[in-house]
Amino acid sequence: MINFKRLELQGFKSFAGKTVIDFKNSFTGIVGPNGCGKSNVADAVRWVLGEMSAKALRGAKMQDVIFNGTEKRPSMSYCEVSLVFDNSNHVFKTDREEVVVTRKLYRSGTSEYYLNHNICRLRDILDVMRDSGAGKDGYSIIGQGKVAEIMDSKPIDRRQIFEEAAGIAKTKAEKIETERKLARSAEDIQRLTDITAELSRQLVPLAKQREAAQKFFEYKEQMRYQEVNYYLYSREDSVLKKQKIAQNVKAFTEELYAKESESLRLAADHDKALEDIDRNEQEVRALMEERERLKVSSEKNSGLMAVYQNKIAHLTEEIARLEEELASLTEEGTVTAETLSEAKNILDIRNKELFLAEQRLDALNDKYFALSEQIAGNESNIEKSNSEVFDVFGRLSDVKSSLAGLTAEAGSLRKRLASLDLAIKASGATIEREEKNSEECRLRIEEANKKKQEIRERRVLRMGEFNELRQGLYAMNRSLDALNAEYAGKEGRVRAMAEMVGQHDGYQQAVKLLLNDAKNDPALNEHIEGVVGQLIKVPKEYEVAIEAALGASVQHVVTPTDTDAVYIVNYLKKMEYGVATMIPANKARPQNLAYEYRGVLEMRGAIGICSDLISYDPRHYEVISQLLGRTVIAEDLECARLMADRYDYGVKIVTLDGDIIDPRRTITGGSRRQKTSLHLSKERELADAQAELKDIFMRRETLRAEVEQKSAEAKKIEEEVYALRDDLQDLDVKITAETERIATSEKLIEETNERMTKDQAEYDELSARLQTLSTEITAAEDINRDIEGKKASAQGVAQASKT
Repeated sequence: MINFKRLELQGFKSFAGKTVIDFKNSFTGIVGPNGCGKSNVADAVRWVLGEMSAKALRGAKMQDVIFNGTEKRPSMSYCEVSLVFDNSNHVFKTDREEVVVTRKLYRSGTSEYYLNHNICRLRDILDVMRDSGAGKDGYSIIGQGKVAEIMDSKPIDRRQIFEEAAGIAKTKAEKIETERKLARSAEDIQRLTDITAELSRQLVPLAKQREAAQKFFEYKEQMRYQEVNYYLYSREDSVLKKQKIAQNVKAFTEELYAKESESLRLAADHDKALEDIDRNEQEVRALMEERERLKVSSEKNSGLMAVYQNKIAHLTEEIARLEEELASLTEEGTVTAETLSEAKNILDIRNKELFLAEQRLDALNDKYFALSEQIAGNESNIEKSNSEVFDVFGRLSDVKSSLAGLTAEAGSLRKRLASLDLAIKASGATIEREEKNSEECRLRIEEANKKKQEIRERRVLRMGEFNELRQGLYAMNRSLDALNAEYAGKEGRVRAMAEMVGQHDGYQQAVKLLLNDAKNDPALNEHIEGVVGQLIKVPKEYEVAIEAALGASVQHVVTPTDTDAVYIVNYLKKMEYGVATMIPANKARPQNLAYEYRGVLEMRGAIGICSDLISYDPRHYEVISQLLGRTVIAEDLECARLMADRYDYGVKIVTLDGDIIDPRRTITGGSRRQKTSLHLSKERELADAQAELKDIFMRRETLRAEVEQKSAEAKKIEEEVYALRDDLQDLDVKITAETERIATSEKLIEETNERMTKDQAEYDELSARLQTLSTEITAAEDINRDIEGKKASAQGVAQASKT
């Protein structure tokens, strides 16, 4: 006989606080007014024994049994009822003196069952109650109207009463459960048969796919080989191009040096041309001086010419005058001359008549001789006078010519002296200017040498920086080449993985074809939420465990409703794709780990409940909780075994290696070909590969940007080095030009000093000559006055001779 020992209530209906009701060996009665909670005690007993109908407990839902609060007391979040049995007569098959059955309910709807304070299943409690003859469906609890119901029941219902009383109800329930298990096993066998047939049917396509995959990997390897070859070829080609560019740079550099040499040569030619210009200027100055000298000489000659012209005019006038005088002087002797001429003519004519006219001839000869003597005297006087006149005029002309020449020479000397004075002053100014220019050139050369030293030091510094940048760029380019090769390999792998994920490789044929069709058929896609393996996101370390816990469920297709599931089944039949399993989301019920088994989470090696360790869309909570809500992940198989022993195999446990301990008291495990998940890891591996590819891309782009930046810096420094070299060359040219200017100035100063010395000597000489000329001009003027007097005397004699 089963005996109640006590009933403990807390938060159940009207029992807000903890209430303990003891049942003695005798009868125990509970009395009180209506509504005080007497029936709640019977409901508590029925509820703790496993009653699942809220209606039987006089409620609309199961959470109605939790204390709902009053104005003065808040509501409870859970309720708990413990029923203690006296097992001193060992009605229950245990050595304990007391058997405690506990049930706990939370407002979330989660129920927990405990047997002797150990978490257990409701089935365990029902089995224990059947062994003792008690239970929610037994007749150990007889409420109001129960006797009348028994008396008025039909024979078949009475049979159940008798079976319950006889103790065969348990056996009958076990029979029903066994038959149900057999039916499920038959269904499983049928499903396995279908799966085997489906897999057998898929072997040929899978073999083809295997061949295609092998070809794909062969082609992929060939593509990778070709990519590597292309990369090597590109690199070698780039090396050749770089060598060619280096040769071009070398050629351009040599050409630049040639141009620079040509520039220096042209600069030398320019300087030479400047020297030629200076020499030509000197020649021009010499020519100008010669021109001045010739001009002076010309002026002197012009003066002499004027003198001679005056002298000629004077002589002409004098000759005319003398001719007039001569004509006047010979007028008297004209008849005699004519007579003489006639006589001579007659003499000549009549020489033949000499003999005929001797007398006459003698007379005539006498007369002729007298006349001849007279004429001869006259002619002698005339010639003497003419001679004296001509002598005077000659002397006078000479004196006047000498005086005019001296006067002209004196004027020319004065002009030359003025020109020399200007030349001497100009030479002094030139010397001063050139000395100033030379000093300025020396200052510019000193400044250029200082700047040249600064530029040379800066050039050496920048060349060091340029060499460091080149070495860094070489290393960075090698790293960039390695990243390019790595990126090319990773990119090919990501493309292959994306293609495999996109084609749903690894899923069974029916699911694969269905998902591929759903991508292109929006109407079909509306009936599918997705495959279980696609609806959850699993951390890498739990992938093997979660896939092992899901088993074949990882490929189950989740549909919004059971109607959608039927639609998918009909679609598979229509397309002859094969068999697939659907999970209607609207029919899924969450399966949480029972309260009595929660202690397993505190044991060594326990990681957590599968559904709590993964992420998913909240609208798929029921489906995921139904599949994984009661499965615990352990670190290894030994920890899992200890957990199973502790809780009597009441919890499904899966290890990180994929080993499984099932509540059916089976252990599944062993070696695996793959250390990763077949389905759950693909998208994660693809995402990791894409993230790795992106990281390589970012590192490559960052490195490329650094290379470009360093290259730009190197180019800038190289341009600066070339510019500094050009500045050095410009400074060298400038220094050379300034040095040549100094030499030119010094040479010009030397030549100017020599010319100024000559000019000064010539000036002194001409000054002395001018002084001499002044003296000679005074003497010539005195002579001229004296000759003028003699001229007047000669003219008087000539006049006297005429008379």
